[in-house]
Amino acid sequence: MGVDFNDMAQTPEGRAAAIAGIKAQLAAQRAENVKVNQASHTVLDNVSRETSFDFLELIPFDNEEELPAFPVDALPSQTAEFAFAASESVQAPLDMIGAVILGVLEIACRGRYPVRLPNGHTERPCLYVAAIAPPSERKSGVIDVLTSPLIEYEVWYNEQHGGEVNQSRSERRLLEGRIAQAEKTAISEKSAEKRRDAERELLSLNNELAELASVEPLRLYGADCTPEKLAAMLKAQRGAFALVSAEGGGLFENIGRYCDRGGLELYLNGYSGDRVLIDRKNSDSVVINKPTMSIIAPCQPSVIDDLFSDRQKAGRGLLSRILFVKCQSRVGDRKPVSGALNWRMEQNFKTLCHAMLCAESTGDITFDDDGFTVYCDFFNRIEPMLSPDGGEFAFMGDWAGKLVGTMTRLAGLIHCISAFEADSDPLDTQINADEARAAIEFADFFLAHAKAVYGEQGEPQEVGYARYLWKRLKAFGKSGVSRSEIYVATKNKRGFNLDAALDELKRRGYVRTENLRREGADKPTTMIFVNT
Repeated sequence: MGVDFNDMAQTPEGRAAAIAGIKAQLAAQRAENVKVNQASHTVLDNVSRETSFDFLELIPFDNEEELPAFPVDALPSQTAEFAFAASESVQAPLDMIGAVILGVLEIACRGRYPVRLPNGHTERPCLYVAAIAPPSERKSGVIDVLTSPLIEYEVWYNEQHGGEVNQSRSERRLLEGRIAQAEKTAISEKSAEKRRDAERELLSLNNELAELASVEPLRLYGADCTPEKLAAMLKAQRGAFALVSAEGGGLFENIGRYCDRGGLELYLNGYSGDRVLIDRKNSDSVVINKPTMSIIAPCQPSVIDDLFSDRQKAGRGLLSRILFVKCQSRVGDRKPVSGALNWRMEQNFKTLCHAMLCAESTGDITFDDDGFTVYCDFFNRIEPMLSPDGGEFAFMGDWAGKLVGTMTRLAGLIHCISAFEADSDPLDTQINADEARAAIEFADFFLAHAKAVYGEQGEPQEVGYARYLWKRLKAFGKSGVSRSEIYVATKNKRGFNLDAALDELKRRGYVRTENLRREGADKPTTMIFVNT
């Protein structure tokens, strides 16, 4: 008969005895767990030594080859060493750090340096980046560190120009007040001559108001914007604005929420630089020539699943504009305390961002002869693969069809980074062959990751489950794992079906299962053995 600790706890002596009894029970339970685990490992060891399992013939997953690492060495030297240092300090994936750095520096350029090809076509300097990583990969830390130069510059600029902003608003209010007074005079004045004078003054004041250039506070990026507010921000910021979110799910959900009301057009035009025209009832018209919009959105895999399931976003071209990165996890290989970010490298990155933001030059960048030869070679390599009749990229033609344009944008960005690191103007030189080859390294990196993302989205659900389970099994680093262990490791995965995943892995020859009975156990333990 068990001890009722509630009855014992009615007196101080009883409470002390109850606590001692609970501790004794916990110690006994821990000892029993150790015995069970030891027995389990003994059974597993014996099975491993004495039994030879015959796995089914291995049927590999499609696109299972290891994805390329972020080509950090293709970055200009100071930016490359900062990327390494930031990855180690934040203990976040280097590919996430690198992709976000590209996006941040594109924001800092403020749309001033499009790349113009010999045929007159231009590629706008903007990127949509989605770094895909599960929870606990320190997305927020990455965004905090890498956007801090943007925030510091924004604060400094608005402190320096606060008087101009207030003066501009005062001038507008004064003009609007004079217009209201002139309207009253034109309506109420009995003298025809005075009414005509008031009408002439009204016309002059309205022309003056139309020509008045508003000075707005600087805003480099936002996060939670409706399309209407985003259009207003783009207009106020002279056509250059970005969206940055440490959890891109909300950002992409916001895009989808307004797709059926024409909101998606703004995101499509903001990428391509097409003119934005918005005319709505009860609101001012918005006209933005050559907008430049960037998106930086580290996000969880489920966000990408939702994006692909949204027919509006997939069918109208949003997905084809996104640079996907399947980040290599650092979970399990991190330190309890990391070193501080190297001060010199951090200052170099801030100086680079501020130099880009302060730059007064603006104009088209072009390839030199050698750089354009590299561009043409890349074009000729990619173009045949886009054929809908058996081309390697036919299954993701919408995305791959923009790859050469992406390479061109990246070449322009690399050229700008190199120029500003050298304290020179990007317009003083052209994109050379080395910068073009560096851009191709990045383009090939993003291509490999996009192929993996598109490939996974087109496969049956149970294959996706199996991929996920296989990654978790490999993370254990053991030849065999109990079903209860893997259940605990995967139970929080939304929509995950463990049985379906196991069946698919067994069918493909990745695992086999055995029911093993431990000595003294009432039920057998299901062990999952990995085909190593």
